[in-house]
Amino acid sequence: MYVDFLDELGSGVAPLSAADIRDDLGVAYGGIALVLLVAPLLLSMLVEGPLLLLSDRWRRDRVAALCVGLMGGFMIAAACTSSAWTLALAFGAWGSASGLACGLSQGLLMDAYPEARERWMTRWTLMGAIGDMATPLLILAVASLGLGWRAGLGLAGALHLLHAVVLARVRVQPAGTDECEHDDESERDAPLLERLRAGLRDRDLLMWLGACSLCCLLDEILVAFGVLFMRDELGAPIDTQAIAFAACAVGGVVGLAVTERLLPRIDGLRLLVLASLACAAAFVIWLQMRSIPASVAALFFVGFCVAPLYPICAARAYAARPGQAGLVAAIDQLFAPISLLAPLLIGLVADTIGIVVALGLLLVQPVGVGLVALAGLRRCRAAVVVGPSDPSMAYDEELAQRIRDLLADHPSYSERKMFGGLCFMFAGHMCAGVINDDLMLRVGPERFESTLARKHARPMDFTGRPSKGMVYVGKQGTKTKAQLQGWLTPALEFVDSLPPKQAKPKNKPKLR
Repeated sequence: MYVDFLDELGSGVAPLSAADIRDDLGVAYGGIALVLLVAPLLLSMLVEGPLLLLSDRWRRDRVAALCVGLMGGFMIAAACTSSAWTLALAFGAWGSASGLACGLSQGLLMDAYPEARERWMTRWTLMGAIGDMATPLLILAVASLGLGWRAGLGLAGALHLLHAVVLARVRVQPAGTDECEHDDESERDAPLLERLRAGLRDRDLLMWLGACSLCCLLDEILVAFGVLFMRDELGAPIDTQAIAFAACAVGGVVGLAVTERLLPRIDGLRLLVLASLACAAAFVIWLQMRSIPASVAALFFVGFCVAPLYPICAARAYAARPGQAGLVAAIDQLFAPISLLAPLLIGLVADTIGIVVALGLLLVQPVGVGLVALAGLRRCRAAVVVGPSDPSMAYDEELAQRIRDLLADHPSYSERKMFGGLCFMFAGHMCAGVINDDLMLRVGPERFESTLARKHARPMDFTGRPSKGMVYVGKQGTKTKAQLQGWLTPALEFVDSLPPKQAKPKNKPKLR
């Protein structure tokens, strides 16, 4: 998680020191833009995608530590440079190492904790927000000592190197290395173009990555055009503008902390819908405010409400291709032009129509993310099979027989027709079943999230609210004996931990 903190800290030091860098190296405004903004982005777009696609075959924890160390080295090299060209080269190399370090670390977290992707992604984003807030404090500390931009970059580089040493001593491996994940391993070992084509055909992945790309709107773009709105429409001075967007940043940090607490209690998709609606409402209210104190307060709530959008969308994108975080990060690079073109479009609208209309276009983020979340909810419900539409095809007898073969060593089981299919019972408790060609499992509340995070699993949902502890497994996930055994094992272990059900006493006849 601290990689994102360092990434935001490092990426903010140079822009905040832009005036000193310009004066020291004698470059113009365009040169500063090239050195600080264009060079890192351009080199990253060329390098990151192919390397991230390959990263699913690497020991990501070790490579991530190496990349963080390279970030520190390149930042220290930037602090020692004496020309604009070498500074641009150092920042470009830092940007590429940063993109790889963040992509690898983020993917490693998503694969190591598949049962809690949304919570870990929220924590990741929270650390980045804290890094944003720490950047000006670092600059102030360096300035108070009478030092310049080189000292700021050198100190940030030293923090990178220190964390690289810590990362090198940590070993984190993806979860879910059991036999039923062998099909995911075969996908990771497939040729790169084949894996890329499979990812580009994954509608869920593209849908969630598209939602992630929209989350650039109520971020730096809001700050850039929001300060212009407050100056031109409200007459706010520069210190008031800084206070207003500091309040927005604080609201984001608070919102992320609240989100991290809410996710164990509220389904992520439902929280995403609520947050999108609240964010759109708060943003419209902010645009209507014509008093500075009210505008500052409204911006706090905009930051608070927008906070859950990106981490939940990103976690859902990783969940679409479990065990293939590198592929997800690589395909995400295809959406990079959105963050490049959006500011140009907003600026064009502001010049031709007005700043208020231009800011209104930023509503595309909460509206778009909300629609994606609603689509996700509908797809989850549509994917649930409540019962067979054709009684003659109530369940897959071949799958049922394969389960019987695996349960041959458990003679205490019995069969019962229920839920429109066939169920396998142990001591009166339902353990597994077959409905149409799906495997139904009872794994218990503790293993529900981790089981659901595995490929081919989906929630058992009869009423629009998933049944905690019950999951369906699609046909593709039960092709082999090893896969089927891997699914049945946690269900058997859960049912074995339950006390036998007592037989209900028959009603005695009443005496007259």
